[in-house]
Amino acid sequence: MCQPPLNGLMLDTNVFNRVADGLLSLSAFDGYTIFATHVQLDELRNTAKNDRRVALLACFREINALHIPTESMVWDVSAWDECKWTSDDLCERIFAEIRKVERPSKSDDNCWRDALIADTAIKCFHALITDDGNLRKIVKRNHGSAMSISELLSVAKSAHV
Repeated sequence: MCQPPLNGLMLDTNVFNRVADGLLSLSAFDGYTIFATHVQLDELRNTAKNDRRVALLACFREINALHIPTESMVWDVSAWDECKWTSDDLCERIFAEIRKVERPSKSDDNCWRDALIADTAIKCFHALITDDGNLRKIVKRNHGSAMSISELLSVAKSAHV
């Protein structure tokens, strides 16, 4: 497992979208160490519209997240050189919970990607920042830390008062 860093945030892919849309300033991350896995970068790279993909990848570079491997691996989803093999079943349990609440709106691959991000955030002691309410609840039920973008902004605002 990873060692718990101080102030570590794992950003879900939807956070990069909010930055690209101008709805979230990079200053929201001041004082935090930001982390991402290949999963978020893969999702951004797979954006269908070229202009949007370019903007999202620019946000990813600007945020300058520390790139870490996923703490588990999933066949046909994980990048082999950017994941770890694990003997626990946390990622599988998270996937099952996501599948249960998201059926049929999300594909299995999308559920696995969310599970890998959540699993990594939990095992590495990073707070997952996501506007996916179901994913936040699942992370918290599995003893992780998660908050919405508005909760992050509230915390950042109170820290600067």
